[in-house]
Amino acid sequence: MIGTRSTGVARRLALAASLLVGVGSEAKAVVWPTPNTSQASVFVPGLPGQTMNVWVSVLGGNSIVLDQLYFFANGIGNPGQALGPQGPGFKPWFAAANSTNIGQFQGGTELIFGVHWIFGSQSGWVYSGAGSRNVDGLTKMNNWQGGPIPEDNGTTMFPGSTVGSGTTIYGFEDDIGRNRTQTFGDFNDLVFTVSASATPEPASMVLFASGLIGVAGVGMARRRRKT
Repeated sequence: MIGTRSTGVARRLALAASLLVGVGSEAKAVVWPTPNTSQASVFVPGLPGQTMNVWVSVLGGNSIVLDQLYFFANGIGNPGQALGPQGPGFKPWFAAANSTNIGQFQGGTELIFGVHWIFGSQSGWVYSGAGSRNVDGLTKMNNWQGGPIPEDNGTTMFPGSTVGSGTTIYGFEDDIGRNRTQTFGDFNDLVFTVSASATPEPASMVLFASGLIGVAGVGMARRRRKT
């Protein structure tokens, strides 16, 4: 009898151990990099005093809520500019090709973005930058640099989330304590890119204009010779 009980206990322990191993191996499959929330702000590329043209493109996201990206040219509390399509409320979703020029800014200027989320009868905002801008005091955006960004399973990479040099990819976390599965959030609920190019400097414009004048002068001289 004692031997039978011992055998039963041993079997149950072996089963429990195998389950634990299975759970552990499944957990290891989800490999999330630590978000770069220390760079939760967007700064215009370029040197201070350098004027840059800035473009924003929405790639899509991994969220079950309706997410719309906004740019706040005049700071939070002022009307924002809606960018790209709104997330349809299923995941993952992929946006059609889009690019919006949000204007010209000096290098090093902070650009403030926000996501307006809707989930059933609930809605709210999350913002880039300092966590103090958000109702729960947490940072809600991650600078993923050149990408890629993992989808919710932690291993599949979000298509199109690897970008070339001169472009930075960002991901918003729209969760306000509702269904967070990561201690820090996954920062892939709405994914977008920011790119910039320098506008011609005044000196360059003068040289360009001088070149045009020179070409025009040569053309006039040739016409005079022909006459």
